[in-house]
Amino acid sequence: MICASDAADVRRQQCPIRGHSVATGETVVNADAICLHCGTLLWCVESRLIPVAESSSEMEEFGPCEIPDTFVIGRSVAGLIPKKAAYRYGVIAAAEFPNGILIAATPPLDNETVEMLRFIVNAPVLLVWADRYWVARQLASHYDTNDHMDGP
Repeated sequence: MICASDAADVRRQQCPIRGHSVATGETVVNADAICLHCGTLLWCVESRLIPVAESSSEMEEFGPCEIPDTFVIGRSVAGLIPKKAAYRYGVIAAAEFPNGILIAATPPLDNETVEMLRFIVNAPVLLVWADRYWVARQLASHYDTNDHMDGP
């Protein structure tokens, strides 16, 4: 985990859950941080703090978040979830952290689906509730078509 306090240029943003001040820095772009006040895991993406859930119930508690359209998911990260599974569950792997794979999903995700995703990526799963149109655009971009029946 990259700690914002390790960054050379520390700046402060508000935790989207409780509004506490969280230290971030210019060098902490696509990494994770923790709000020291409420303990929420946060995804720092293009100068936004997005709450990250470790379960489907926590994901629903946090609610939807806005992931910038300019955020680029690497092909190797997106490829962690096969095309058929990505379309079936309405998810895309968005980032890889030392403590797990961040998956952008459109709820509802039940516990069985989360467990299936853990099995597929062979790593702990971290969740963000993304807009379904954002997820659909990412799926089309990374898998070239919305025909989920062909390919791996």
